Amino acid sequence: MLGLSGCGSHVYHQVRTGDTLYSISWRYSQSYESVAKWNGIPPPYIVKQGQWLRVAPPASKAFSSAVESDGSPLILSNNKEFVSPTVRMDEQKPSAGSGVALLNSAVKSSVSPRFDDLVWQWPMVGDITKPFNSKAVGKSGVAIKGHLGDVVRAAASGKVVYSGNSLKGYGNLVIIKHNDKYLSAYGNHQNNLVSEGDVIKVGQAIGKLGRSESGVVQLYFEIRIDGKPSNPLGYLPKRRS
Repeated sequence: MLGLSGCGSHVYHQVRTGDTLYSISWRYSQSYESVAKWNGIPPPYIVKQGQWLRVAPPASKAFSSAVESDGSPLILSNNKEFVSPTVRMDEQKPSAGSGVALLNSAVKSSVSPRFDDLVWQWPMVGDITKPFNSKAVGKSGVAIKGHLGDVVRAAASGKVVYSGNSLKGYGNLVIIKHNDKYLSAYGNHQNNLVSEGDVIKVGQAIGKLGRSESGVVQLYFEIRIDGKPSNPLGYLPKRRS
């Protein structure tokens, strides 16, 4: 099998139990709308276990270089090994049939407030032990120190589009869609207190704080705009000294 030039570039992802379009898009730092468009998936964005989803733009350099000698694409599976699909790329038609439901209904701006109307608050009280790092791969958000079992609260109103632990490195994770532009994520929960599809208000309890992979009791918090990480400190109110 040929190697992948620009190793770390991901072309396809195979849906596993617990995955949603939002969690998959989050994993590869893409906007959920882009991933839905590339795969022909309409609202309410249904994906099914075993389905292959494109997670890179069709015209990307990663795709043009990630091919076998017969022209079929190389695919990065979830176990980080490259495998070749059983069908050619031009024969593979992504399906939006029944399976893991992302939402019970389409989540449009009518469900959540407009991005310029959002009111943000801190998800919990505590010192920042890891600052925002725009150059970090995968996890560029901030870490907030706390105590085991502390209540984690929604930083803004919105709708839960993911609640689970299928994203490696995030522990029990909650992703909230605030509108068509903004998503926020809350990782390292001891347990989640909300489920996918729940409409929540700013300050509502969404989880209990647990430990990170390294054993530290801290919340992982991130805000993304159109799929791209943004510094939460630019949105959260300033704390009193």
